[in-house]
This record gives sequence, C-alpha cells and structure tokens, in this order.
Amino acid sequence: MTRLEKLQAMLEDAPNDEFLNYALGMEFVAAGRNRDALKAFRLVQSISPTSSAAFFQEAQLLARSERIDEAKDAAAKGVAAARSAGDQHAAEEIAGFLASLA
Repeated sequence: MTRLEKLQAMLEDAPNDEFLNYALGMEFVAAGRNRDALKAFRLVQSISPTSSAAFFQEAQLLARSERIDEAKDAAAKGVAAARSAGDQHAAEEIAGFLASLA
C-alpha cells in the first residue's frame, strides 16, 4: 500500500483531520496531481482557517503553475492566517514569498 493509499484509508475514518488532509495534499504535489493538491489544501483551510502552511503550499503550487495573481492572493491569506495564529516566523516567510511574486 502506498503512502497515498494509506492516507486515503485513514481519511475514511477522519475526513476532517487537518494533518491528514495536508499530508494528502503534499502527496498529491509529489505525484504531480496539482488539482487534487489544491483541493486538499483548500479543504485544510476550510477546516482550519489559520493553517498558514496550507495557504503557503497553495501559493507555491499556483506560482509554479504560473497562476501568479491567484498565488499572490493565497500568499496574502497565508500571511494573515499566520499573524492570526501568532506565528510571526511563518508570516515573514510567506510575506517574503509574496514579495518575490511582485
């Protein structure tokens, strides 16, 4: 059983698990399944609106797909989420990425 299959099996029991959905998104990224990855990261954001990591991963994926305006929006939301969670380090990292898109 692959990691992807294991994650999908675990999600059957816990479909709203933030960590499992984030890990699923990362597995989709590794497999080149960008649409599925975006869906997973957006689900994480709906489960936990302060999940700056999910916004950051979405922004990076969109930037690699040359969807720059969408990437900027996701990164800006990631900065806000990080600040809301009190994670200054993540806010600065995502803000740096956002600045690189300008």
